[in-house]
Amino acid sequence: MEIAPIDNANVIKESSSSKSSSVSEFEKDIGGAHVVQKSANFEAEESSKMVSESVNASVNQSVSQSVVQSVSRSVTSSVKSSVVKQSSSSFTSSESFEAIDF
Repeated sequence: MEIAPIDNANVIKESSSSKSSSVSEFEKDIGGAHVVQKSANFEAEESSKMVSESVNASVNQSVSQSVVQSVSRSVTSSVKSSVVKQSSSSFTSSESFEAIDF
């Protein structure tokens, strides 16, 4: 978390990210066929938000808080292939984006 004063206001910036990945391989002779299966998974998530707070002093003291930006993004992709004297592969990817202003 980072706090920085800008134009008589405190701006709080916060960001986080995480990722994980895995790879597995399976190879075996089943019956008379040689089977090779490989799979790979990748997941990543990133989020950041900025909150600004300002205090104005005049006749009355007013406090305003606003959420400037909130971004959440997640990406998940997986690749799997299996070979039994033939090959097949699939790829799936999804991404979502959300921005909220108050």
